[in-house]
Amino acid sequence: MLDQRCSEIEDAVAAEDAAAIQRAIVPAWEAARDRDAAELTAAVARLAPLTARVPPGVGGRLAVLCGAMTEGGADPQPLAGPVAAGLLTVLGLAAGFPVAWRHTTRRIPFPLPADNRVDFANALRQLGRSDPRTGVPNPYELTESWFCAPDWAMAATTLLATPILRAAFPLRDELLTAARSLAPLMAGGLDCLVQSLGTLDGEPLRVISRPAREVYEVTVGGVALNRELLLLLRTAGLAGRRDRAVLAAPSGGRLTGEGLAADLPVLAGRRTVTLARPPLGWARRPDLRRAGSLTITMGRTLPAAEAAEWLQR
Repeated sequence: MLDQRCSEIEDAVAAEDAAAIQRAIVPAWEAARDRDAAELTAAVARLAPLTARVPPGVGGRLAVLCGAMTEGGADPQPLAGPVAAGLLTVLGLAAGFPVAWRHTTRRIPFPLPADNRVDFANALRQLGRSDPRTGVPNPYELTESWFCAPDWAMAATTLLATPILRAAFPLRDELLTAARSLAPLMAGGLDCLVQSLGTLDGEPLRVISRPAREVYEVTVGGVALNRELLLLLRTAGLAGRRDRAVLAAPSGGRLTGEGLAADLPVLAGRRTVTLARPPLGWARRPDLRRAGSLTITMGRTLPAAEAAEWLQR
């Protein structure tokens, strides 16, 4: 049955019938339930390349379908390239939507991406009202990309859930740059993608502990946000278990918990972070139960003379 459903999607793609493709997606997902890994892998290998042959809105839905199959046991490798390329294209076009919207409407707030045909139609109609001599040259392309970006992001986030795939994910740096620039405009719609793309795995880290007057070298994994890094350091006993230390930049500036650990500066070949004494009245306590997916491997504690050089910075 899954083989037949894949054939239906392939036939619809060949016929350039976007409506037929969308109608075939739900039956294909239903047919994929309880299939073994070999069948799901074969289906993903057939469907993943099709994401580049259809409009981005339909391609995003196909990518989500394939992503769901990888969660069911399909080999995700054939999907990584098409999803990375499609997502980068969509993010680039979606970035033009708010600009075009402001140019066209001046003061009306732009709509947030949603799986809603009415909102999509209204947004497209609004962009289409611009002066053809000075207005938006490709309103449909911009609107479609804006509304389908969360689908592509969902598929990518699914693939980025494991360290092996994160390490080899194509266009990762370019995607992180594009997603970070667009995320503030999407009301959280790209936050998980940004965190997944920015996750550190097998990352050498230097920890300068000013309260302890020591410097440690460690390797961390699964860390996306600064608050996760602080939690990991606490569970390892480096930062105290009752907020005895907070994270700071080597320059001394305070780091926010929601900042990306990938933004920590690289000094002498290692990302470097400082543990500092908390501000007066700081009483927040960590939830140590959340550290299960994070990893840390202890390296060396620097000799006193070598540590002194870092502590004096």
